[in-house]
Amino acid sequence: KGVKDSRTREKLIKNHLDDLFENEKKERLERERHLNKQAISALDELYKAEKISIDTGFGSTLKQILVETKDERILAIEDSALPDLWKKFVDDVKEKIRREKAEAERKRRRELKEARDSFYKWLKKQLREGHLSLDKPFAPEKKSDKDEGKDTGKEITEADSLIGDIKDEELYKRLNALDEKAPKEEYDYIVKKLDLEVEDCRQTIKKMLKKAKLTLKADSQFDDILIKLGEFFKQNPDEAKGIRRSVSALRDKKPRSKSRDRDKKDRKEELQNGNILQDLIEEHTVAIVKAGFTECVRDAKKRLKKKKKNFEDLLFDTIYKSEHVGMPWELAKAKISKEEEFLALPDEEVRIEVFKGYMKKLKVKKEQKACGCWNRQRS
Repeated sequence: KGVKDSRTREKLIKNHLDDLFENEKKERLERERHLNKQAISALDELYKAEKISIDTGFGSTLKQILVETKDERILAIEDSALPDLWKKFVDDVKEKIRREKAEAERKRRRELKEARDSFYKWLKKQLREGHLSLDKPFAPEKKSDKDEGKDTGKEITEADSLIGDIKDEELYKRLNALDEKAPKEEYDYIVKKLDLEVEDCRQTIKKMLKKAKLTLKADSQFDDILIKLGEFFKQNPDEAKGIRRSVSALRDKKPRSKSRDRDKKDRKEELQNGNILQDLIEEHTVAIVKAGFTECVRDAKKRLKKKKKNFEDLLFDTIYKSEHVGMPWELAKAKISKEEEFLALPDEEVRIEVFKGYMKKLKVKKEQKACGCWNRQRS
C-alpha cells in the first residue's frame, strides 16, 4: 500500500511470487531426493535379501513384487518415476560390483606378486645352496604326457620330482593356491639364471684344469679335484693370473649376512683351496660350483666315449681278418701305436678295455662268417 507507483508494485509482487515458486521448487526437489533415497535403500534391502535381481527388467513381474512388499518407501514413489529409479539403482549396483571386482583383482595381483617374490627368493636360495637338487624335474610326468602311444622312457613320479620335496612348504602351497602355473614359471626362470652360473663355473673349472694339467675321468670326485687344484694354485700363484672368470650379470647383488660370510669362511678353511677357488665359491655357492664340475665330468665322458669309438673304428679298419682273432694286445699295439686314434687315448687300461671288447665282436663275426651268415658291415 505504501508503494504508489504501479510498476514498482507489480515488480515487487512478481519478485515475491518468483521467490515463493523457487522455494517451493527446492522443497519439492529435496522431498523427491529424500523419497528416492529411501526407495533406493528399500531396493537395496530387497536385493541383499535376494528377493529381487538386477538382471530382471522393470516389467510387470518386478513391479508386482515391489507392490507386494507394501514398503511405504517404495509406494511413496509415483509409478511413472519407478522405471528411472530402478535404472539408477541397477546402474549403482553394477558400478559397485565393478569396483569391488577391480579392487579384488588388484588385491589378488598384490598377493600373487608377494607370493611369487617370496617363493622365488626361497627356491633360488634352496637350489643355489644345494638343499634342493637342480637335476630333478619340477613335476611328475607320465609317459603319455610326452607322446601318447609311444614309449618315452621312465615315468617320473612325485617322489622323483621337485614337487615331492616342496609340496608341504607354506610358500609353495600359498603360491599354488593363487596360481597353479606360477610355481613352475618361477622355477623355470630360476633354472635359466642358475644355468648361466653353472656355465660360468664350468668354463672357469676347464681353464683351471688346463692350467693344472689335470684330466677328468668318469669317476673323478669333486672334493678330490678341488684339493688338487687348490694345491696347484698355492704352489703356482702366478698361474691364476691368466684365468679371467666372467662375472654373471645374474649374480645375487644383495649384501651377504654375517652367518653366510662365516659359513663361507669355514668352507674355505675346510677345503683348503687357493684364492681363485674361494673366489669362485664366493661368487656362486659350493652347490653351483659342484654343478659346474659335474658338467665338466659329463663333457669328459662324452669326449672319452668319442675317443673310444674312434679307437674301435681304427681296430675295425686294421685288425679285421679271421686270423686276427686272439691276437695279443702287445702285437696289436705295435701295429697301431703311431695312429692318431691310439694316441688320443692316453690311458692304457682304456685302450685294453676297448681292444678286448672289439676282439669279442671279431670272434663272433668269425663264427658267423664260418656259417655263411656274416658280411663285413659295421655293427
